[in-house]
Amino acid sequence: MKILVIGGGPAGLMAAKQAFLKGHDVCIVDSQEKLGKKLLMTGNTRCNITNNKELNEFMKQCSKSTRFLYSSLSEFGPKEIIEFFNEHNCPLVPEDYDRMFPQSQKATDILNVLLTESVKTELNTKVERLNIKDHTIESITTNKGELTADHYILATGGKSFPVSGSDGSGYKLLQSVGHTITDLVGIETGLHSINTRPLQGLSLKDVTIKVRVKNKVKTTEIGDVLFTHFGLSGPGILKISETVVEHLKHPVSITLSLQQVDLSTGSLTKKLKAIYPNRFVDELLKDYDEKPLEQTSNYDKEIIRTIYLNPTYKITGVQPIEKAFVTKGGVATKDIDPITMKSKLIHNLSICGEVLDCHGSVGGYNLTLALSSGYTAGRKI
Repeated sequence: MKILVIGGGPAGLMAAKQAFLKGHDVCIVDSQEKLGKKLLMTGNTRCNITNNKELNEFMKQCSKSTRFLYSSLSEFGPKEIIEFFNEHNCPLVPEDYDRMFPQSQKATDILNVLLTESVKTELNTKVERLNIKDHTIESITTNKGELTADHYILATGGKSFPVSGSDGSGYKLLQSVGHTITDLVGIETGLHSINTRPLQGLSLKDVTIKVRVKNKVKTTEIGDVLFTHFGLSGPGILKISETVVEHLKHPVSITLSLQQVDLSTGSLTKKLKAIYPNRFVDELLKDYDEKPLEQTSNYDKEIIRTIYLNPTYKITGVQPIEKAFVTKGGVATKDIDPITMKSKLIHNLSICGEVLDCHGSVGGYNLTLALSSGYTAGRKI
């Protein structure tokens, strides 16, 4: 069979590879000048490709809608992904929180495994329309003309980072042929705050981060925090951003629980500067009336513990979806066969990757979902 894969990200590349290994004639159609652009950007170009958790633990870090992919993940989940790259001379090594990276620390090595020399490509080619007759795709219209195939796999990604090709066009294509698209929201995203600009460029390591909604703690994570021109970012903030997005209609704030220090004697400023950047401490304590801790009352020490060692930042919004790392929402899973990734509406169409209404947390989860659904789409044609 002739297979056209629309989208050259991790899901599309895996689908193309598996379809080719089954003996099909495969061509990848992609709007960019090269394949795998977003993949090369992940993990600061190191590519956190999967998360080595047992499947049930893995699923706890994903959206409820991701249960749709349980069958696919059972066949090609984290353990199989690790084995797959090991077998292709790209060994993976563990880091904290069960994250798996290529031993080389190079995303290019992950991409090279997914590329298949005998798979044809049509680059700089944007799909503009799916031409349907009797619930079957007869051809696709692109900016360069029409293309035909026996079967089509759509893996166009989400709506985040459009410069990488994930511009949301796949949603429009699928909606035009009857598929339901759930609400699209950017997650794994930076948070806007009005009182962080003096700290721009500073980062804090392994901070306990609490999301407060109406001053009640909703979730807690530990991770790195980066202060930016717009507010807060960094791996720890990306982890909790989905909770923030879900509650933005209410007053939301982020509290950073700093390392506790001995408040019996000495200088609070010196103690904190031994742990944190000087500029951060100066800004943190700008309203603090410095005096030796042995001369500080128990009441004032309690204020230090509750306020100064737990700085809180009011959140006013989040970065737009185009600057988020992951899209929450997508093609409703009720429209797709979970065993094959085939559309229930269009006979010769499979759908996989981030375009689906499935997503996970930070830490290799979303790339796992892309590779797993792509594997299934390519194998089950």
